[in-house]
Amino acid sequence: MTQNEMESMQSQLNSLNTSHWYNHELFTSNWWIILLFNFVLFGLLILLADRRRTSTIAVAFLIALAIVGTFDEAGTYMGRWFYPYEFLPFSARLNAVNFLAIPSIIALLYQWFTRWSYFLLATVIYSVINSYIGEPIFVHLGIYKLTNWTYTGSFLVMLLIPIVVKYLTDVISQNRASNKNDLDLNINWLSRKEKIH
Repeated sequence: MTQNEMESMQSQLNSLNTSHWYNHELFTSNWWIILLFNFVLFGLLILLADRRRTSTIAVAFLIALAIVGTFDEAGTYMGRWFYPYEFLPFSARLNAVNFLAIPSIIALLYQWFTRWSYFLLATVIYSVINSYIGEPIFVHLGIYKLTNWTYTGSFLVMLLIPIVVKYLTDVISQNRASNKNDLDLNINWLSRKEKIH
């Protein structure tokens, strides 16, 4: 098969997918569930975010969004699961049933549980609820379909992702604080030097 033939087939598949989405998915009850679930949790993050730590919480959210999105795309590509209902047909990252929900929850966990011991306990509880209660509900509703994956696999991944997010966010925050202290020292040193002259 040539590259041109593959591109033509991809274009036809995209067209069929968009047509199916428009005629059979858009504005259905499951489409509204996906919309509301994600935007309600994202709205809660915005409402509950600590205004003194907005940038740090935003970093945690963005790291979680990147990791969750990449993992989800990989799983879909490898045929581990798929989404019979898509929020938008042209964006794989926005097709997961929880594309904003999981990063929002992880960012809130990061905000509320600063000590590692509490954070790990909260992460275990969250992972159990997500994997053994949330996912089966979405499977039952027909929004999410497992083909070669298990709820236990999801539990392990949902346990790992928040830990990676917390570690990376802490490292970035510490580096930013260190750079700010260096900048403050330089400004103070320059001020003292001007006073001497």
